[in-house]
Amino acid sequence: EQVRDILVASGMDEIITYSIIDPIDEARLYMKKNADLDVFIPIKNPLSHERSHLRRSLIPGALITARTNLRFLDRVNIFEVGRVFHPQKGELLPNEPQKLSFLMSGVRIANSWLNQDNENFDFFDLKGVLEHFFKTFHIEDVVWKKSRELPCHPGRCVKILVDGQLLGFAGELHPKIRDSFNLPEQPICVAELDLDFIIKLGIKNHQMNSISNYTPIFEDLAFVINASLPVEDITPVILQTGKPLLQNATLFDVYEGKQVDSGKRSLAYSLTFQAYDRTLTDDEVGKIRNKIIRRLKHEFQATLR
Repeated sequence: EQVRDILVASGMDEIITYSIIDPIDEARLYMKKNADLDVFIPIKNPLSHERSHLRRSLIPGALITARTNLRFLDRVNIFEVGRVFHPQKGELLPNEPQKLSFLMSGVRIANSWLNQDNENFDFFDLKGVLEHFFKTFHIEDVVWKKSRELPCHPGRCVKILVDGQLLGFAGELHPKIRDSFNLPEQPICVAELDLDFIIKLGIKNHQMNSISNYTPIFEDLAFVINASLPVEDITPVILQTGKPLLQNATLFDVYEGKQVDSGKRSLAYSLTFQAYDRTLTDDEVGKIRNKIIRRLKHEFQATLR
C-alpha cells in the first residue's frame, strides 16, 4: 500500500491486468515469433488461446493497456503491482515473485491553455519517478548501469542494482517491439522492478541521521578523464574514498573542448566536508582531498585540472 501511495502521489495511475496471458505477447519482448512454452505454466482448461498460460512479466499487460488507452488519450502514466509465475523443477507449485512495472508515454504535461511544453515523456521522466520512489523508501546506494538488453532500445536502457544485486531494469522500448504491439511512434518508457527485494530493503529500520552543529567546508575539484569512461563510475569512488568526513559529491560541470585533449573530458565536482563532533581543519580536508586525487589517478588515470 505504501508503494501504491508513493506512485499515485507521483502522478501515476494504477492498472490491474490479467495474470493469464498469451505467451506470444511475452515472446514479442525478445523479438521472437514463437514462445518457449517450457518456461511457462499452462492453464489446464483455457477458455481461449489468448488466456492459456500464466505470465512471467508485467510488461506485456502494461503495453496492451497503453495501446488501448493511447487510441483515445494523449498520454498514459501507469504502474502495476502484481505477481508473476515461474515453474520450479521438481516442485508442484510455481515460484510467485512480486513485481512492480511502470509505463510512461505521450505528452509530458496534459493539454492546457497554460501548457507551452508539447514534448513527450522520455527516459529521464521515468528515471525521476524511480529516483523519488527509491528516496522515499530510503533505498540508498542505487547504481544505474548501462545495458543493451531487450525489450529496451540499445543505448537507452539501464540495469538497476542495489548492493550488487539486480533490482530491475528501465529504459525506452525498442522500436520493433513497439511496432509489434501496434503502439504509436513515440517513446514508450518502461521499467520492471523486483518488488520483494524493494520491500525487504524498505522495511529495514531507517534511522534519522544526526545534524551536525559544525560548519561544513566546500571545495571544488575538476578531473580530466577519458571521454569513454562512464561518469557514473566516478562519483561512488569519490564518496567511498572520502568517508566518513565527505558528506556529498555533486557533479556540476562536464566539459569537452579545446581546453582539454582530444578524447578527454573534464568533470567538476562540488565536495562537502563535515564532521559531527568538531570543526574540520584545512589540514584534515587536504589529506582527504589528496587521497581522492591519488585514487582516481590510480583507478581511472585521472589528472587534476
